[in-house]
Amino acid sequence: YILNLIEAAKFFTMKVLVVLAIIAAASASFCDNAMYRAGIGAAKAQALIGERTVIGHCTSFSLNSLVFDSDAPCNILFEEGYCYGKYAKDYYGSGSVSYGKVADDVDNIAKLGNLACEHGRACFEAVRDALEACIEEDDFLDELYTNLETAYTAYGQKAVEEIASQKTILGELAAFGISRIHSVQQVREFIETHVTEGVMADAASASQAVQKAAAEFCDSGCVDQTAAFAKLLFIAMDDSTCPAVDHKNFCGGCQKRAGSVMETGAIPCCLKKVIEDAAEGVTM
Repeated sequence: YILNLIEAAKFFTMKVLVVLAIIAAASASFCDNAMYRAGIGAAKAQALIGERTVIGHCTSFSLNSLVFDSDAPCNILFEEGYCYGKYAKDYYGSGSVSYGKVADDVDNIAKLGNLACEHGRACFEAVRDALEACIEEDDFLDELYTNLETAYTAYGQKAVEEIASQKTILGELAAFGISRIHSVQQVREFIETHVTEGVMADAASASQAVQKAAAEFCDSGCVDQTAAFAKLLFIAMDDSTCPAVDHKNFCGGCQKRAGSVMETGAIPCCLKKVIEDAAEGVTM
């Protein structure tokens, strides 16, 4: 009888330890790793230089109060995103990446998704309100376009050209953009010519639809369901017929294995609904 009690106590203790381990893993921060956190200060300093270079005289928009201060609405998203980026650089490396490797990282990506659900709405609204206050100021847009042109030439053009030279989806998008857009002034002229009040109203409606869909996605607990589905999909695709994540070679083995998962109806209902609702709102 005593031995049974001891075994029961051991079993109960083990269950408690497992639960505590799960809770600890779920609440762990990417920035707990000192190596990943080390560059945050330098990144903030660089961003603050860019802020005044681009935003100019408008004081309603402040990266410190919006992002960098410990109580800022976007602070945790910035810091965790930065630290995950450092982690991902180490984890994925510079070579080819298998779908199995991505599957093993899904839980980390889901953690970022849950953080976005918890803090994203407040962050978005704070940034939106700050920018709207700036736009109401005289000459802000004129100054903004001029500053963007200067900043892009001085800091961004070389980086964009480097990305455009890479054989990736992002590289191809950057190359396409460079081939079509040659200056910030060209962007401004396009906006002023084509973005009418009707277009702005449609864009506002689409934005509301996307925000509503995002809220439904978060409130229904769809992040974790989507993560479980993504992990299932990537594990199924991790095969000799689909050896690496490569959009140019997706057709064939990767397409077939992905299709077999989709045909099972494994996609979560909440994800399907959010996609359909967002698409309908944007189309309208």
